[in-house]
Amino acid sequence: MNIQQDIQKFLSESGWTVSKLAREASVPIPVLHRLKTGKRSGMTLRTYEKLRPFLYGDQQKASGE
Repeated sequence: MNIQQDIQKFLSESGWTVSKLAREASVPIPVLHRLKTGKRSGMTLRTYEKLRPFLYGDQQKASGE
């Protein structure tokens, strides 16, 4: 999967909106929206670290750290 699919999956499974995820993860709504729509394919490490717990839970911590 890629970040666009991961965001879509999280939103679908959680019932959250882009706004709620952005607010909870402290990521600007426009950045998250561009990632979700594929208008932005990459992100900063800081943005990834903010989104990681929501999108991947602890599974990425074990393999990424």
